[in-house]
Amino acid sequence: MRWFCTGRSDLYAAAVEAAIGQDPERAAKLYAHTRHVIQPERQSAANACSCPSGP
Repeated sequence: MRWFCTGRSDLYAAAVEAAIGQDPERAAKLYAHTRHVIQPERQSAANACSCPSGP
């Protein structure tokens, strides 16, 4: 089951990272909804974004 959690974390983290460059506001909203799933080591890139509403 651990692989599922890691895979889901990677999926959400990648989606947030991709959205940061295209639509920072939407990236911040996505991150807010998925933060609890994204593993701490993958959150650093999302936290580094300068999203208007913040992650």
